[in-house]
Amino acid sequence: MSDYLDQAGGVVEQGDRNRTVVTYASQERQCSSKFLFFRSDPRIEPGSTISVPFKEKRVGGGLNVDQLLTRILSFATILVAIKAL
Repeated sequence: MSDYLDQAGGVVEQGDRNRTVVTYASQERQCSSKFLFFRSDPRIEPGSTISVPFKEKRVGGGLNVDQLLTRILSFATILVAIKAL
C-alpha cells in the first residue's frame, strides 16, 4: 500500500497512516491493523480506493516521560514514608 500512497504524493503530516481504510469496488471496507511494531495493510485490488483519515487532536490528555517518572517517584516516596511510620 505504501507504493500506492507514495505515487499519489504521500500522506500529509496530519494523516493517520495507522487508520488507513481500503474500500473495494464492491463497497467492502478493510482497515489497516497494527500489532506491536508490525502493521498489516489490506490488499489492493483494481477499483479500490485508499482513504487516510486525519489524526485526532488530543486535548490535554496523556503523560510524557517526565510526568510519568514524577508520579511514580512521588508514589514511591509516599509508600516509604508510610512504611517508616
